[in-house]
Amino acid sequence: MRVEENPTKPGVRGVHPLIRWLSFIYLVPRREWLRRRIRRTTVERVCNLNLVVPSGVYNPVAFRTGIYFSEFLADSEYCDPRRFARQSASRALDCTTGTGAQALVLARRGFDVTAVDINPEAVRAARCNVLLNDMERGVRVLEGDLFEPVRGSEFEVVVSALPLFRGKPDGRFELSWRSPDIIERFAHGLSAVLAPDGICLALFTTDGDQEGFLRALQQNSLNATVVADKHLGNEITSVYCIRR
Repeated sequence: MRVEENPTKPGVRGVHPLIRWLSFIYLVPRREWLRRRIRRTTVERVCNLNLVVPSGVYNPVAFRTGIYFSEFLADSEYCDPRRFARQSASRALDCTTGTGAQALVLARRGFDVTAVDINPEAVRAARCNVLLNDMERGVRVLEGDLFEPVRGSEFEVVVSALPLFRGKPDGRFELSWRSPDIIERFAHGLSAVLAPDGICLALFTTDGDQEGFLRALQQNSLNATVVADKHLGNEITSVYCIRR
């Protein structure tokens, strides 16, 4: 099990311009492979799980950040159900689930998982992947916007890979990475679904609106620390642990 050491207070970070430029040179030939991969339905392998990824749903392998987040959740001490004193199974919410990869990882660790996504294609894919991996008893998938489908419920663990970029999404596929206000709405609604001892693990990168993300958390009296990160060349991907 991965043990996170020395969690740090978050701040706005960036990638050195030279490193970013060199990374984009490396990514040029990868972009065509990426375009071909996201334009068709593929089957990906994440944490020993088989995932069907339709063309209109965010591919966790092609975009790298999704597989990193799944691998983090698979062996992090923050996702150990034993840290929560419960007579029944600890509950987890995968908000903006996409293919359902994070939900399946958490279910395999012993959580009773609810997964939510606003994209109906993602909901269908996640339900398919639940069946494909024989996880029907551990995961239920709901369609809806952020916390609306689980209003009135509380969870020991909430996980989310939020859309990074500001702007109105052009089509369903862009719902996974572009939104004008999801950061603020996520921060505003998070406390209502967190159990008293609950935590949220949120994935964010230096390509997104870091200032807006951290400001929204602060305005809603949420404390965040960076518990893991990975330098991908053109961006730094970080996992934030958020508490009330």
